[in-house]
Amino acid sequence: MAEENIQDSSSEREARVGPLQYLLLALIALSFSGILYNLPERWAALSAIDFTTLIGNFGRIDGKTFVGTGGCGAREGFMFAVAICPCVMFAMGVLTLADHYGVSLAAKKALTPVMKLICGVSGSAGLAIIASLQVTDAGAALTRTCFDKGLITGNERTALVAWQYAAAAPLANYFVLISPFFHLYTVPIWAPLVVVLICKCVGAHLTRLALEGLERRQ
Repeated sequence: MAEENIQDSSSEREARVGPLQYLLLALIALSFSGILYNLPERWAALSAIDFTTLIGNFGRIDGKTFVGTGGCGAREGFMFAVAICPCVMFAMGVLTLADHYGVSLAAKKALTPVMKLICGVSGSAGLAIIASLQVTDAGAALTRTCFDKGLITGNERTALVAWQYAAAAPLANYFVLISPFFHLYTVPIWAPLVVVLICKCVGAHLTRLALEGLERRQ
C-alpha cells in the first residue's frame, strides 16, 4: 500500500511538469546566471530579478560596512558568517519554493543532456548547479538533498562536489569581486569566466573517470 501511495505521488508530481515549471526554471536560471546583473540603462528594469540585485547590500557606517575592517580570529569569522546568512537563506528559500512547485522535475527533463556534458550528472541536480554559481552553501545543501533523496548516486555526488569546489561561486566572485579590474582586461570580459567554467567541467569529468576506474579495478 505504501509503495502504491509513493508511486501515485510520483505520478502526480510528474503530471505537474508543464509550461509554468519550465518558465520558473528559466527565470531561476536567469536570476542566478549573472546575465541580468548591471545591465545598460535601457534594460535596467530586468536587473530587478537578478540574484545579486535581490540580495542587496548592507548599510554603511562611516564609509565601512557593519562588519568593519581589521578584524581577525573567531570574531571576524563570526561576522563574516552573519554577513552571508541573508544570501544563503534567500537562495535556499527561493530554491525550496521552486522545488515545491515542480521546478526540479522540469530541470531533470530539460537539463539532463546539459548536466551530462558539464559534469556527468543527472539533471535532477540542476538546481544545485544553478545555485552553486552564486552561493556555495546553497549548492552544497541542494547536493546533499539530492543524494539523500536518491536522485543522484554517490559517484555523481562526488563529481558534482568537484565541479562546485573548484572556483566556487564563480559568478558571484567574478562580477562582484573582480569587476573593479574589468577596465584592465585586454580580452573580452566574458573570456576569463568561460575559461573558469571549462576548467570546472574538466575537473568534474576527471573526478568521475577516476571513480569509474577505481570501481573497475575492484
